[in-house]
Amino acid sequence: MDTLETFYKISGLKMNFEKTKAIWIGSMAGSKVRFCPNLKLDWHDGNFEVLGICFNVDLKDLWVINTKKRLDNIYGILSKWKKRNLTLMGKITVVKTLILSTLVHIFSALPNPSKAFIDQLNRILFNFIWSGKRDKIKRDYLKRNYSQGGLKMTDIPKIISSLKKFHLAHIYTLGASLHKNWEIVNPFWKDTLIAWSDFMHSYDFEESWRQNIDKNLHSSSNLTISPWIYDLTRSIKGTKVFYNKLIGYSLPLPKSCLKWENQLGCSFPWKQIFSVYCHGLRDTKLRDFQFRFIHKVIFTKRELLRMKLIDNDECSMCHTHKENIFHVYIECHVVKNFWSDFCIYLTHILHRKILITDNELLFGTSDVLINHLIVAAKRFIFVQCIKNENVDFVAFKNTIRSIYDVEYHIARRKNDFFAFNRKWALFPQTAK
Repeated sequence: MDTLETFYKISGLKMNFEKTKAIWIGSMAGSKVRFCPNLKLDWHDGNFEVLGICFNVDLKDLWVINTKKRLDNIYGILSKWKKRNLTLMGKITVVKTLILSTLVHIFSALPNPSKAFIDQLNRILFNFIWSGKRDKIKRDYLKRNYSQGGLKMTDIPKIISSLKKFHLAHIYTLGASLHKNWEIVNPFWKDTLIAWSDFMHSYDFEESWRQNIDKNLHSSSNLTISPWIYDLTRSIKGTKVFYNKLIGYSLPLPKSCLKWENQLGCSFPWKQIFSVYCHGLRDTKLRDFQFRFIHKVIFTKRELLRMKLIDNDECSMCHTHKENIFHVYIECHVVKNFWSDFCIYLTHILHRKILITDNELLFGTSDVLINHLIVAAKRFIFVQCIKNENVDFVAFKNTIRSIYDVEYHIARRKNDFFAFNRKWALFPQTAK
């Protein structure tokens, strides 16, 4: 206490004894001995909290005591948001912003949670994303970057591993003093080194570095870390770099893409297709629709009949053919007339010949405006089929006007008309 008093006189930083708790640790844990009764310290025998992390004397069950209250809060937050009609992207945004942000601190400060906890958390989050129903798209696909056909859903084990990168700087500092008989016992540092090992094996490092870290993990060795890694751990976006490397950029195509290629008998520039709907569409409902469409979870009567949810698979528009995804959006004579009117309309108002291929109708085009209207038209067809209403292009013109009005008001609110004018400049005022 004399030392603290001297520190106060020099620095001006005084301990607030009214908020200070004292606890015995080590061999004296649970002792009833009390020092400095004149200071009226609050001697504590149970759990205590430091910087938002709850500890107990023997440092056991840290994840249980730190997550029970947080899990209750997670259930409460998701129960409120599940009542809203959100898209997949909207739900993932809720998960990242309101749920995972509350766990980042304990992911970074504590040893890794058990697999049971991670599985439980994943069940909670994906149950929210799919509204309590069975997953329609593999979780690994949702966790991919946009350019890989995903929605950037967070991969919890990999984000935990990436967060441990902050502590690599401490290992770098200690590395020179580590001797050959040093063994890793502390579970936190062991998890940190495992995270480092995973990153090294996912990146193009020298083989000697891999062997060095592997020896340290399994027995003992001198530990060295490149200064480049030390600088990376100090960078603001270091965690993002680690995470992206663990997620990977060169991944196999989703199975739905391979099915499209098998059915159509040709290959497609999938990265460009993914980029078109992820970055070219501002309407989240349209982005959600096109994402589901490409991943083949926009169901027609063919799929519903297989699920035994309906009695027949007769087309809702022509009532003469069996309904499947190609028939609904390409082959049905009602839809062909709709697309014909669509092209005639765009040719008239844009003053240039507009011809749209079947592949462009399915996967979009690089023209931002035309691509937006194609996806909006497909969603219009989808909604009309659900309602058993006519697919009429005159009715779709009202949708075009609504799209224009929404984007105009967004541009006016942001006071940024550059992108808006570039997209809609060729659209005559009479057609809006």
